[in-house]
Amino acid sequence: MSEKKIRNEYPLNFIESFIEAVDRGEFTTPRGTTGHASMKAQKWCEERGYKVAKSVRCYWYDHERQMILSRLRNAKNYKTINGILSKKIDKFLNKTTKPIKVVKPLIESAAAKTRSNYLDRSIMDRIRQFSVKHTGEKRSMENARFNVQEFKEYMTEKQGWDEETKTVVCALSGKRFNYLEEAWQLDHISPRGGNDITNCAVTLSVFNQMKTSMEKEEFIDACKLVIAYEETKNDNV
Repeated sequence: MSEKKIRNEYPLNFIESFIEAVDRGEFTTPRGTTGHASMKAQKWCEERGYKVAKSVRCYWYDHERQMILSRLRNAKNYKTINGILSKKIDKFLNKTTKPIKVVKPLIESAAAKTRSNYLDRSIMDRIRQFSVKHTGEKRSMENARFNVQEFKEYMTEKQGWDEETKTVVCALSGKRFNYLEEAWQLDHISPRGGNDITNCAVTLSVFNQMKTSMEKEEFIDACKLVIAYEETKNDNV
């Protein structure tokens, strides 16, 4: 039984009234049971305009009814300003976040220790992952939008990919870095711009994770706000 069904199919006050009626003993049977699954309880529901299945009534009463009522009351209270703030506070206090995936430099990868062509293999893995974002397709060679050679040629033109020095310029920070020794990722320049090479950029992992799903302009504006705020704090010291 889903919470969606409990919350949306029946009014909150109806569910509360039903459970309160059970607790008052209105449906108690001669054997002393609560009677929430009885014909009497069913008739009580029908008199109020709701045909409620026995399984739903049992769920309301038998499965953590106090917790259900608490959640339902919260859902009602969250429609107020105080309720909305309470919801945000509760979400913050009870939030469990997944650890950020740590991207290792290529030279530290297991492939670097076992494969001679680990760089091209790693680039191809990144291309396959980049090519299927938001598509639901498998990360296969068939679904790759471009190959390693096309990637290198494009990045040589756009970001100064240099195989002699093993360096490239980060598209977000402008820093030239060693692509074997520092962690980097392929970024979608525009998160909604598709998976073709023209929407692809090499970025240092730390900046790509900061950008998340923002457009580049949004990311820059956000950075400016942070800097301006920090400068204001320093001026007030």
